[in-house]
Amino acid sequence: MKASRDELKVFLRAPQLPAIIISKEQLYVASDVPSLAAAVLKAEPHRAMTLHVYVVDSTGAEFWFVPEQRILAPGFLTHKWKKREIINLFNASTNASRLGIQYSPKSLSNKTLAQVIADVISLITNSTESQQARGK
Repeated sequence: MKASRDELKVFLRAPQLPAIIISKEQLYVASDVPSLAAAVLKAEPHRAMTLHVYVVDSTGAEFWFVPEQRILAPGFLTHKWKKREIINLFNASTNASRLGIQYSPKSLSNKTLAQVIADVISLITNSTESQQARGK
């Protein structure tokens, strides 16, 4: 059976939303299944030799989206992202440079992984909203 153009297949389990989609051009946020499908379908792999798009869910679990098969699955290496990795990802993103801000890695011991992910998701959302407000 051939998948429709906007169909997304989930293998094993779905990510806990909200989630961060790591694309070559920027970071996206998905807060529900339709926005997750839309984001992964428009995202491009951010690494040159990678054939899949990375998704980090609200628990820090890594998922891979394979565009050719339109399949989203947990990362096969069961990588759990760390607070510092999430912060470095955001700080190196075009979202951060567009806003002209950096997420401070200070006082990480006082924050949970879920709190750091929620903060970064909020920053990405603000970045996207400001870009849309400027008409880009």
